[in-house]
Amino acid sequence: MNGARRRLHRRISEAILSEWTKFRSVRSTWWTLAVMACLPAAIGVLVAATGSLQPDDTVLVGAIGNAVVGLAPAGYLGVLVAAGEHGTGTIRPTIAASPTRWPVLLAKAALLGAIAFVVALAANAVGLALSAAILDDRRPGTVWPALLGLASIYAAVAVLGVALGLALRSTAGAVTAVTGLLFLPMLLGPFLGQAQWLAGLAPFTAAQKVLQPPGVALDNGPGAWATVAIVYAYCLATIAPSSWLLLRRDI
Repeated sequence: MNGARRRLHRRISEAILSEWTKFRSVRSTWWTLAVMACLPAAIGVLVAATGSLQPDDTVLVGAIGNAVVGLAPAGYLGVLVAAGEHGTGTIRPTIAASPTRWPVLLAKAALLGAIAFVVALAANAVGLALSAAILDDRRPGTVWPALLGLASIYAAVAVLGVALGLALRSTAGAVTAVTGLLFLPMLLGPFLGQAQWLAGLAPFTAAQKVLQPPGVALDNGPGAWATVAIVYAYCLATIAPSSWLLLRRDI
């Protein structure tokens, strides 16, 4: 049992190292990561410098709350890492090196989730610091729980992008799917009537919720951390059908 466990750990570690090598050798992933990192700081500073906050907004809600658009490039980053291999044909040697296939998906998801979490945490912390320096008369808000929750949502969306990229095998199709899943709930929310709270389960709304001061709710749906848990659940759940398709289909 211990020998099998060690072999499994070694196999996954090797797969993650392989994915990291591929990640850092592709220029498009670095550009997308740079966009994801720059958006929170740039938008936060823009909102702070233009005085676009409401009178009772904290820096977190007013400045960083508008920077959650960085979730989109987090999803696209996952798509590029997953679907990009189908476009270039490098998925074949990847699968040949890992015939059981599922470690490939887990390695991609783990790597992209970790990268998205770390970069989002640092980027939003920098954006908050810059915004707070401009808005020195405003309360910053409950900083670290909110930033950690926000970074975790970035990680979940990156994993979602990986799952959709491998499932659809098309960069354009997976980017469209990620965009729809992120933006459509906000657009369709006003038309849902009594079920409008369902739009509150989208990643964008979850990110907005964790930035709110304790006790403040955006809608009648679940609370901030319950919404984050739901977002995590359905983003991680996409790994199962993606893994099944990866095992069943010819590459």
